[in-house]
Amino acid sequence: MNLSAPPPDGYSYDALATLLHDPSHAQVFVPTSGSTGSAKTVIIPATALINGAQGTAHHLGGHAQWLLALPTTHIAGIQVIARSLVAGTRPVSVDRTAGFTPTAFLQGVSRLNHTFTATSLVPTQLDTLLLDPDHVRRSESIAALRSFNAILLGGAAPTSHLSATITELKLPVTRTYGMSETAGGCVYDGTALPGVTIKLTPDQRIMLTGPTLASGYLDNPAATAAAFPTINNTRWHLTNDLGTLTGGRLTITGRIDDIINTGGVKVAPAPIDDALLTVPGVTGACTVATPHPHWGQAVTAVITVCADSEIPTLNAIRTELSRSLNAAQLPQRLLITTDFPLGPSGKINRRAVAAWATNTVREQGL
Repeated sequence: MNLSAPPPDGYSYDALATLLHDPSHAQVFVPTSGSTGSAKTVIIPATALINGAQGTAHHLGGHAQWLLALPTTHIAGIQVIARSLVAGTRPVSVDRTAGFTPTAFLQGVSRLNHTFTATSLVPTQLDTLLLDPDHVRRSESIAALRSFNAILLGGAAPTSHLSATITELKLPVTRTYGMSETAGGCVYDGTALPGVTIKLTPDQRIMLTGPTLASGYLDNPAATAAAFPTINNTRWHLTNDLGTLTGGRLTITGRIDDIINTGGVKVAPAPIDDALLTVPGVTGACTVATPHPHWGQAVTAVITVCADSEIPTLNAIRTELSRSLNAAQLPQRLLITTDFPLGPSGKINRRAVAAWATNTVREQGL
């Protein structure tokens, strides 16, 4: 069974069951997030989905009943169904009619009936549960999260505050790294799943290969050739992510297309975002490049603030951040917004923020 395009409402359990029943020639079509570039449709062999699901079970130490809290139009949700099919269980779906809510999450957890359970979330969903203003319901959500044998957290890097909260509450979180091009997460807590190999290019770009690799992009041979090079008879996926490898353990340090080049100095935005989130009153942060007549690009901090907080000045932000960042990392511009555009996986659409910031800078003559 094959489809010519991804189903508009996502893959159902029954549709994937049919595909995976005879996976030798079956494939699924998954749209990529357009947060940092033009959207594409990834062609993933059904065998790659199965290999990814089996690798997850190996890492977790067993097959689980899964809580499905992510859309099945994208790889993270599709993999929850694939893992369920490989495990011989049926996932319990969270009602996302009104978006992801603590109440819907708790209702879904209450319907799980296996002793070994797992779920897959993105950081914004975990924040929704842990920052719930209803303290009673928040306590119930924390208890529910602790009841899982495993919580896979992917789609975007958690903030330093969220990471600290995960540790403080002793939540069973595994941080995953992967993408549609690798049939979902294939690196768990920095360690590759069985059969997966990680290497870095000279400029620190992450390359991945193994049994979960996608076939390429639908009707886009040029993009396929660029993203899936063959080196010494081995096919790899060349990501846009930057990282380090220490003792075989991968650490993500940023994205090559997010790097800000200001006055010839290359600056990664992630550490600046983390530092901004430690400033009192700042509730969200996204650091982007905006054009600058002298420096080429200016480090531009875009933030949201609490409704009852005083809006910080650029000088105040720079003073606060100078305690943990070097001079090149300090924002040269500060913009305030009410919210951030999000991509399908729940992470901030940095490309859209950069476009908005550039227009705002031009309009305000900054």
